This record gives sequence, structure tokens and C-alpha cells, in this order.
Amino acid sequence: MKCLDSFVEYFNTDEQCLPKEALKTDKYKDKLQEQERIGLLNQPSLLTDLGKLYCHAYYHLKEETLYVEIISCKNLKPCDSNGLSDPYVEIQLCPKFLYPHIEKQQTSIIKKTLNPSFNEKFEFRLTEKECTLSGGFINYTVMDHDLMWSNDFEGEAFLEISKLPGIPNDSTNDCRSLDELKKIELPLTHPKAVRSRIIEILEQRVSDKTAIDFVRQRREAENQ
Repeated sequence: MKCLDSFVEYFNTDEQCLPKEALKTDKYKDKLQEQERIGLLNQPSLLTDLGKLYCHAYYHLKEETLYVEIISCKNLKPCDSNGLSDPYVEIQLCPKFLYPHIEKQQTSIIKKTLNPSFNEKFEFRLTEKECTLSGGFINYTVMDHDLMWSNDFEGEAFLEISKLPGIPNDSTNDCRSLDELKKIELPLTHPKAVRSRIIEILEQRVSDKTAIDFVRQRREAENQ
């Protein structure tokens, strides 16, 4: 729901935007209910056989840094003819309009495996205010690297930034390193499993490059 509200506010910030009344239609109300269900995405009962991602993530307040570690993936789907994949993980802070200065990062590519071990750490410079923004999240996207053709989408998972350890008012805000944290298990999902009505609304914004780019990325993932 928070993510949806952020989109509504963002796509109503200039004179060419659709009015809020045009966004908050019956589709919007339906989306509010759907957004509640999206919170269940990381429950195994809603997932297929896309595998799981294991990671750490926490915010260091004094250093104003979000630390992320990609540990491993398990039971990924095979994307290559040899029955294996060449997986890597992309890490991006979303929505982009909340973090325009933050670049996407990625792990190295692990060849010929469905159970890659990465153990790679990443840093994102964020202020305390940015970490508590409504609707901000970490998007983990697992991809299969392909030398000849476009890379294949394996699956994705999300973590809400404002609820990570180390965020002010969090009970674990004394955490000082990734090694102190319990490993997070994130089942991977596919956009088709959570087909979003908000996409239909954003498609109407033909003059908004941010909206069109977002829709294009989601459609490309759906088609893989």
C-alpha cells in the first residue's frame, strides 16, 4: 500500500499528471487490496519453483550507509540447454524516483550452477530520512547471463528498507556488522504471479518517461 501511495503522489507532481481522482478509481481501490496481498509474496505457499535467495541487510546510522550482502541462491530454474544457469544478482533501490542518485549494483556471475554462492557485500549511501521514506524497498533480481542472447530473468524478491535492522526505532539498531545478523531467506517470484493493475494506470502516462520505462521493464520480465 505504501508503494502504491508513493506512485500516486509521484505521478501527480506536475501539471501534466493525471489528477488524483483519475488514479484513485475502482482499479486503485482494488490495488490497495492487492498491495496487502503483495506483502505475502515471500510466503512459500504463494510461490512456484523459482528458488530462494539468501542475504543480509542493515542500515548503519552513524555511517549513513545501507549494507547488503548477497550470500547465495538455492534451487534456481535452469535457463540453459545444459540444464544449468549462469546466475548473478542485481540489487537496486526502488522506486527510482525516491533514490535517483543510487546506481544499481550486481554480483559476479557464477557459471553452470543452480545453487550459486556469492558472499558479496555492497554499500549504498543513504541518509536517515531516505531510509524511512514510505514505499522504499530493495529489489533483488536474479538473472541468468547469456553470451549470445539477452540475459534471462530468473526471479525477484523485495525487502522494505524502513523495516531493516539499524533503522531508527528498530529494536536491533545496535547492530554493527552483517555478520551479527540472522540470514534472510527470500523466496523468488515472477511478475506474472503478481500481475499489477497499477501497470494499466501507468501505461496511460505516455508522455512520462519514468512511467513508460517502469512499465517496459515489468513487461519484459513478465515475458520471460
